[in-house]
Amino acid sequence: MKKTYFLIPWVSFWVVLDQVTKYLISVKLELHESLALIPGFLSFTFIYNEGGAFGFLSGQSEVLRNLIFVLIPIFVIGLIVYLCIKAPSHQKLHIVSLGLVLAGAFGNMIDRLWLGKVRDFIDFDLSFILGFFYHWPAFNVADSTICVGVFLLAYHMLFLDKKDSASL
Repeated sequence: MKKTYFLIPWVSFWVVLDQVTKYLISVKLELHESLALIPGFLSFTFIYNEGGAFGFLSGQSEVLRNLIFVLIPIFVIGLIVYLCIKAPSHQKLHIVSLGLVLAGAFGNMIDRLWLGKVRDFIDFDLSFILGFFYHWPAFNVADSTICVGVFLLAYHMLFLDKKDSASL
């Protein structure tokens, strides 16, 4: 258990950052208002996402959405805490990546419980990079921690976990 104590401040930092940025955006910008940071590429655009990732289930009833988007994160949070406790103490990247996913799940679940939807604001337009129109769906800090956490977890499982197993 001692090996996971650093997770409390780690997860707390990301949850607080997520909630503070969402709050600041919601008080500084009107709904659907944009603030261009890098014109034609990166903006802060305040929106509500009633669905999941990329608007998944946004057209379904609020009861169904809240049931799915609150119960699933509760299960995921429990699973991640269990996996962190069971992870070998030398697998720090594994534990850190699970902590990032945990922080993202908490951050978005707070919005779901408080507002019934999630506040998104980081808004990329990738048209000039890809050579055709593509506007990436808006997201937030919690979404970012989930993505980075999953990427690091996959990296650990694909490349580092084999080294750990070979050294046993």
